[in-house]
Amino acid sequence: MKFIAYYRVSTDKQGQSGLGLEAQKQICFSYAQQQGDEIVTELTDIESGSQNDRVNLIVALDMLKNDRSCKLLVAKQCRLTRSVALMSKLLEELPPNSIVVAESPQASIFELHIRAVLNEETRRQISINTKNALQAAKARGIKLGAPPKDIKRISQAGGDATRRKAAEFSLGMIDVIQIVKGRNQTFDAEKYAEDLNALGILTYRRKKWSQGSVYRLMKNIHKLNKDINLW
Repeated sequence: MKFIAYYRVSTDKQGQSGLGLEAQKQICFSYAQQQGDEIVTELTDIESGSQNDRVNLIVALDMLKNDRSCKLLVAKQCRLTRSVALMSKLLEELPPNSIVVAESPQASIFELHIRAVLNEETRRQISINTKNALQAAKARGIKLGAPPKDIKRISQAGGDATRRKAAEFSLGMIDVIQIVKGRNQTFDAEKYAEDLNALGILTYRRKKWSQGSVYRLMKNIHKLNKDINLW
């Protein structure tokens, strides 16, 4: 059997460093080797899982439709899509058993549907809970800003205005990150980014959150205040 291996990472930094990407490749190649099969093509997108019009995903699906001897291989279902609608569309339009998930290769069409539903609902519920927790925190008087004592310390440390403002922003995000942490069992930068975006909070540079920007925020907070453990 021939496989078209498809990988997805969420940020340019992650794609360049191999963080996440190498793990996906290892899972896919190990599975293909165990089955005595061959990966003939590898395609990678550096895109959010919420984007369904990914360039290389479209290429992979087109190849799959034109060559019935190939199957699409992904390490995990979430690397292919986090969307119930897209998963349903793929399972309906592609030839039977065209998609193989290396971590659960025996999964039936029914199981793939159910997992997509559960993944999407879990993300939705986490976002709702996070918003509610943030509103409750504000109602209790928690101010989402850097504590005065920390701002004073930053100013005394010197540095240009941009660095001082970036430091103030990082410290001001502590309460928000603590709420997000409380909604996730383990630290997952991708999930943290999804929660922050769902809350409508932008990064210091007024952009949407990604795994890379979450990692940078966490490191900045730890650097500025090592007494706080948010990991």
